[in-house]
Amino acid sequence: MGALAFGRTSTEPVQEKPLVHWDAIENTVYLDAIQKLDADKPLTSAEQQVAMIFGAGTSAGGARPKFTAEKDGAIWLAKLNRHSDRFNEVRVEAAMLDLAQTCGIEVPVHDVTIVHGQDILLVKRFDRAVTEAGLLRHRMVSAGTVFQADAAFAQYSYTGSYPRLARELARWTVTGEEDRQQLFRRITFNALTSITDDHERNHALVAEGDHFRLAPAFDLAPQPSGTEKRYLSLVIGDYGALAIRENLLSKATLFGLTRESAHDIIDEIQQKVRDGWRKALESREVTNSDVGRIAACFDPPSFEAGPPDNVLL
Repeated sequence: MGALAFGRTSTEPVQEKPLVHWDAIENTVYLDAIQKLDADKPLTSAEQQVAMIFGAGTSAGGARPKFTAEKDGAIWLAKLNRHSDRFNEVRVEAAMLDLAQTCGIEVPVHDVTIVHGQDILLVKRFDRAVTEAGLLRHRMVSAGTVFQADAAFAQYSYTGSYPRLARELARWTVTGEEDRQQLFRRITFNALTSITDDHERNHALVAEGDHFRLAPAFDLAPQPSGTEKRYLSLVIGDYGALAIRENLLSKATLFGLTRESAHDIIDEIQQKVRDGWRKALESREVTNSDVGRIAACFDPPSFEAGPPDNVLL
């Protein structure tokens, strides 16, 4: 990710795995190799050869099977479904990116395609650009880097928060006010769509030129819950990570908003989620059974609950 590369010497970084050219996908066993690796199944000799050439997965990280490919003069992150998914994550994530965009949230260019009968989510990488001189790598840092987070400690406790990220945007970017209000929209959207895997590695800053800015939203996947309350992965406000309206309002001023203007943004996004979540899923051809599995993720009643007596921080 970003512009960093590491090697065994001080003069030359390790070479990246060769990019997969999209035209080659239909003529190789690459997708079969990725899916077998995900399911922990043995590979054929041909699949082993392809996996060694292109690498299994991608430097982009994350648990979902994926790879980076060059297509139509751009660099794309291609994400696949896992064998253990409870629903079609590829099509659902595409729908969430569509819905987020209608809510005034910046998202990468994206689409769903089908290769060898497999659904693939294509997300244009915002940290890469193809130029006449070759592949350009934009600088990028995750919110975890901004927080100087300790990965081991993060397994047991929060190392950052949305209010802290809002404050850091003023220091890291020259578009701090715009970025802070964009971040508030994302928190609201996550709370209203049960996107609770919004940890510090799922937020980033990118520098396409001299200055950093808040990167487009990514990894927008709703997480069905068996509990009434919803908690995001980062602290939101006075009531910890609890995904309720009052918690979002409690720190509105840190996002450059008055309580009234924050209310307006929440109302706007809530209405668009109510009106649009099912249409977004249907437009991406998510099956009725999958829609039923995640229906409770959207505009949960707990969002309008009052503040708790005991705060989980």
